Amino acid sequence: MATYEEIYGKRVKEFDSDPTLESSYEGQVWYDKATGVVKSVVAFASWTSASPMISAKTDGGSLPGSPSTYGLAGGGSTNGSWTGVVNNTFSWNGSGWASEPNMNVARNSVRGDGTSTSALFVGGIRPPAATYSNEVESWNGSSWTAETAYPQAINQTSVAGTETAAVSAGGYDYVAAPSTGGRTRETFEYDGSSWTAQNNKPFGASNMGSAGTQTASIFFGGFGQPGDGTAPASPSSNPLSSAEEYDGTNWTTAASLNVAKYGITGSGNQTDAGGVGGHPYLNTFERYDGSSWTQSATLATGRTTSFSGGLPASTDGSFVGGGKTPTVVSSTETFVNSINTITAAAWASGNNLGTGRYGAGAGGQTHSDNFIFGGLSGAPAMDDTEEYNGSSWTAGGDYPTPTYYAEGFGTQTAGLAAGGYPNLTTSCEYDGSSWTAGNSMNTGRYSGAGCGIQTSSLFIGGFITSGAGRVANVESYDGTSWSEGPDLGSVSYQASASGNTTAAMRFGGTNSSGGGPFIPRGSKTSEEWDGSSWTAGPTMVLESYAGGSSLASATDAIIFGGFTSASPDASGDTLTQGWNGTAFSTRPSQATIHFKYKGSGSGTAALSAGGRDTPSTFSNSTEEFTGETTAVTASTLTSS
Repeated sequence: MATYEEIYGKRVKEFDSDPTLESSYEGQVWYDKATGVVKSVVAFASWTSASPMISAKTDGGSLPGSPSTYGLAGGGSTNGSWTGVVNNTFSWNGSGWASEPNMNVARNSVRGDGTSTSALFVGGIRPPAATYSNEVESWNGSSWTAETAYPQAINQTSVAGTETAAVSAGGYDYVAAPSTGGRTRETFEYDGSSWTAQNNKPFGASNMGSAGTQTASIFFGGFGQPGDGTAPASPSSNPLSSAEEYDGTNWTTAASLNVAKYGITGSGNQTDAGGVGGHPYLNTFERYDGSSWTQSATLATGRTTSFSGGLPASTDGSFVGGGKTPTVVSSTETFVNSINTITAAAWASGNNLGTGRYGAGAGGQTHSDNFIFGGLSGAPAMDDTEEYNGSSWTAGGDYPTPTYYAEGFGTQTAGLAAGGYPNLTTSCEYDGSSWTAGNSMNTGRYSGAGCGIQTSSLFIGGFITSGAGRVANVESYDGTSWSEGPDLGSVSYQASASGNTTAAMRFGGTNSSGGGPFIPRGSKTSEEWDGSSWTAGPTMVLESYAGGSSLASATDAIIFGGFTSASPDASGDTLTQGWNGTAFSTRPSQATIHFKYKGSGSGTAALSAGGRDTPSTFSNSTEEFTGETTAVTASTLTSS
């Protein structure tokens, strides 16, 4: 009998305890003498939950052949029909979704392919009255450009290749193909300036999956007619399992899918392709190796006409987002095929505060070293302080004066508080057991944004009652005294912030100087502080007002909850976005609505506590955020 070494080229190793695992252990087997257990590091495939799309949509264009760390979701529909068509564009960065410039023409049933800097989107349905489109647009990584029109108005065609070398096949056009129920066989190639007719597909089909290049692609599944496409239109749905490969000239029948489906989304290339979901709201994932299809790990959520991408399909990073379940959703999943166990970023419930409250102040540089003080739980204002150690809250020293809408800074044993309602200049330091009065701020105000540590902190913006209203004023604290610094570029109220006196970010809030403190809401603006001046930062992907944020880092932060412009006075939202020092993108949502509450920590380990979830409910809930983690794992082998 052959040995393991003879078969796999690796020996069975013997240890007194399990080794520290890393990638070189893949394929090895070891025997732990202490436990008598045989283990091995093996690759496995699974789908895991990821950050949701910025908003729910379905039936748009994505990039089946894009790199695994990049994807594009252009156009589509918010309700699955032309009445909900949109032209918004989202990009996937491997961990979350970000906003991109809109397409020139809003449409659903548009299809596309390409790379992060060279993509082509074709056809679709647009208003008025579900008009079939022949519009074509290209994406260069930063903007959309109108290209030469498609030879016919078409929707649900399938595309492979790039902006300058693409092939489009099939689709739905009842005028051109009435005998096949509108499912066309036409194939056209695009060279960057003109379309050229090529040999027809074997039979008519629409809503297919596709993957590959202009000269090496595969098209699979879809909705169509059997045989050569000349059969009469079927009165009922006809999902297909067939697949065809295209070499730039001719079509060749390939192995069929295991499950017939349409509305399937493809990714990868001709010899390493994947097909995700499909109608009727399937959770299937099939992988093609150049000769046959194999059913692989299933999605958590079955869906059709979703957005997907990833190259190649057999490696980590392929993704699927949005689609119909049958409701239109924003949820996203990523494919893992490696020796690593990836634990997705997520919020989890923590132990409750002793007293529910909103409008409190809070501090903490990590999610397990936090304090919260003051706030409202009805009337009057509170002076209670509570401390969190990562598992439970305990009572701390009372704040000198009952207060709310103050700002907190620092750590549990070196904390700081400042401001509060109405127009307080108060400043106090905390040592983990008691508060001590410090020097006052120069300008009294409340509901600003605070960040930093006890010896390096910023109080940003805020509101002055019966005075200036919203302000752009910023003050810094050096451990002894407060100093006026350069103003924000615009007034800011109920924003959030992260960083310190040398590098900080202001997120969201409101930036209008007029009216009361509650209108308008839901700003997407940000500003960056470099230690000497404020400059306009990138636009956030989600609105934020009266929400929370991590406090510790100017380049690794999350912003969560609060109101948006669509939020009624009676509620907020659960949405979360991340900042990596360069761009904003989505993160997993909280479980519970919160607004007028506080957060602390970093972009990889943060805490939210308290707030309001209705006008009459003062929350005592806590949620902990943990970023994505990766670890090599081993499987225990049985005697078999």
